[in-house]
Amino acid sequence: MTQGPLGMPEGQQSRIVRMNPLISPRPDGQGGLKPPGNWTYEQIKHLSEIDLAALEPIDIDYIADYADLWIADGALNQPIRMHSDTLTLELGDGVFSAARARWGAIA
Repeated sequence: MTQGPLGMPEGQQSRIVRMNPLISPRPDGQGGLKPPGNWTYEQIKHLSEIDLAALEPIDIDYIADYADLWIADGALNQPIRMHSDTLTLELGDGVFSAARARWGAIA
């Protein structure tokens, strides 16, 4: 996948595709931020504090529910690169479906 530009489909900037849920609020369309989907700030805070070796059923449910939201484009995808101050996308895809389509285009 990382063979440089040789044979890369037109319009593609990179052969690297990141598909990873980003635990973050989303733009609300009015210059502010809101939790993704119907999540609350408290739920996002809890999710962000779960240990990587989650064992508690409630924590596993949080992770699974957020993954489902991400796959349905309800939560942001972590791009390859984003602006550190504004958090705007610089390289990569902002939602899962776009990253999946990019993967299909270069695979």
